[in-house]
Amino acid sequence: IDKIMDVADDLAFKALVDGKSIKVRGLGTLEVAEHKERHYKLPDGTEGTAPAGKHIRFVESRKIKEALNS
Repeated sequence: IDKIMDVADDLAFKALVDGKSIKVRGLGTLEVAEHKERHYKLPDGTEGTAPAGKHIRFVESRKIKEALNS
């Protein structure tokens, strides 16, 4: 089972790095999202720029969203 899970992890990792999404049946979808560079200012007055980049976003399925909010 560990070997099977290792292969599944490798496949999921490669798919996300390649910009593909992963659907987890009944739960939702993991997808790559890009964000633009943006300026920020902290409450203590510190300012800076957050660089553009990519992150993983989880979009929950309608079924789980309804179950959580009922």
